Amino acid sequence: AEGARAFSSYVALQIDRELNHPDEDVRKEAADEVALLTPIIKAFITDNGWIATSEAMQVYGGHGYIAEWGMEQYVRDARINMIYEGTNTVQSLDL
Repeated sequence: AEGARAFSSYVALQIDRELNHPDEDVRKEAADEVALLTPIIKAFITDNGWIATSEAMQVYGGHGYIAEWGMEQYVRDARINMIYEGTNTVQSLDL
């Protein structure tokens, strides 16, 4: 989560440079970097979310699949995020 926050903050800074910097060359460079990093950051966050929730469910052992704890819903949500964010595998092929 800490790595995702740092990566997100960096891309947000580049978006600010793209939109607000007075130098046109800097804006263009930032726009190119944002275009490159956007699919990477989306995949990074969703993949790590899936891994984290899957491992968290292992803490419950066989009880992780019981709806009483709610952990299985987090795992399903993390898995569907990978699809909502543009199918990570397809984006990696583009890259």
